[in-house]
Amino acid sequence: MGAVYGYRNDLKKLNEVEEAVIDIKTLPRYILSCNPKSFELLFQILDKGDAHSGEQTWNLVSRLTTNEAVYKRLAELEVSSDNKQPMWEKLIDVHSKYRLLYSHVLLSLIHICRCRRLLTCRSRWSPDH
Repeated sequence: MGAVYGYRNDLKKLNEVEEAVIDIKTLPRYILSCNPKSFELLFQILDKGDAHSGEQTWNLVSRLTTNEAVYKRLAELEVSSDNKQPMWEKLIDVHSKYRLLYSHVLLSLIHICRCRRLLTCRSRWSPDH
């Protein structure tokens, strides 16, 4: 339940209470995602585990902060010099269905973000506005 008449449930006034500032880098989900060894271990468990442990591990991976290294690698899409196509074999590990799925989710998010930015830019610069 929320505040009533400017008081919290513990009867402290809302304007007298400081909000806690949490450093995201101290949270376990950030640490697991940003530590390369921990992140790699999660995918090893996924690749070698049974269905039950795989489902639980995937649920954990899906709740982690996005792995910055994987995101950056996919967002910048390394292109080969000869045919100007992304070098997918370097970007995505097709030997692991979970890494492939994780990469797919990130690529989808990158695409959605770029589309939203493009739509925002178009609406700002539209001659109709």
